[in-house]
Amino acid sequence: MKHVLLLGDINIDVQMRVPALPTLGGEVLTSGIQLSLGGSASNAAVVLAKLGKLGGPQHLTAHIIGRVGQDEWASIALQALQRCGVSTSAVQRDPIVSTSVLFNAITPDGERSMFTHRGANIHTDSARIPPSLFDQADWLHISGYALLNSPQRAAVWQAVEWARQRQIPISLDPALYPAQNAPEQIRALLPHLALCVMGRDEAEAILPAPFAQGVPTVPELLSPFFDMGVHMIALKLGAKGCVIATRDQAHSLPAVPANVIDTTGAGDAFSAGAIYGCLHGWALQQIGQLANCLGSLATEVMGSGEALRVES
Repeated sequence: MKHVLLLGDINIDVQMRVPALPTLGGEVLTSGIQLSLGGSASNAAVVLAKLGKLGGPQHLTAHIIGRVGQDEWASIALQALQRCGVSTSAVQRDPIVSTSVLFNAITPDGERSMFTHRGANIHTDSARIPPSLFDQADWLHISGYALLNSPQRAAVWQAVEWARQRQIPISLDPALYPAQNAPEQIRALLPHLALCVMGRDEAEAILPAPFAQGVPTVPELLSPFFDMGVHMIALKLGAKGCVIATRDQAHSLPAVPANVIDTTGAGDAFSAGAIYGCLHGWALQQIGQLANCLGSLATEVMGSGEALRVES
């Protein structure tokens, strides 16, 4: 059995379909509303757990490390994780702060605009993470949002230390907001990464200095990350597909066609596919193919969490 630990946010997503975003002070009417499990780490954990079931009984277990409140939102989130087969034994309960809630406005092109209250996530306590959880772990995945604030940030660095002591590979999905607002934390983590999953905008935000002239080519963009110690990069390029690369080789893969309804969770599903392929020692091209397919499937459903599709 493979054990994957994922440290990051657990949210409740409130999804709303809107014809367009309102102007400042304006109003639009939503054509539908939906509640679902969300959070980058939670979404990736769900997809990994579903992939684990495809591999047969006890093939892979995903363990989420995070924090929720004592409210009804927490019950909804935890039950959804458990239904998908994600272990919640390392989820902390906050006696005061509420569970994270995200309001997500989705326009007809499938793009989403998010308004997030991170709630209890920020208070994830390193002292309440059992070190024994790492004794049987095969992978540690970190969401960039967990690097934004302490004490959750301290929990990340404690988890990284335990993983390093046990030679557990580490991956990071920085996400754009953390890349723009905590780039120094992300840069400090890069030397420890077996895998970094990111988009072009995130990569450019993380780098310590902007490119002097023009738009960098993919090799120019990725080279500094290899210099800083990253072993493998999965670069998401949206409609142009992705690039999966190490310092010695790279594969560019086209996007998988999709009937795009909602892009929420697509990057998280992509990350899960890349982790799964790495865990099983696949070739770079195979890793990219699975990640691309899962990211594409995620865009064809409304919402994230349980809604995210995994098909054999």
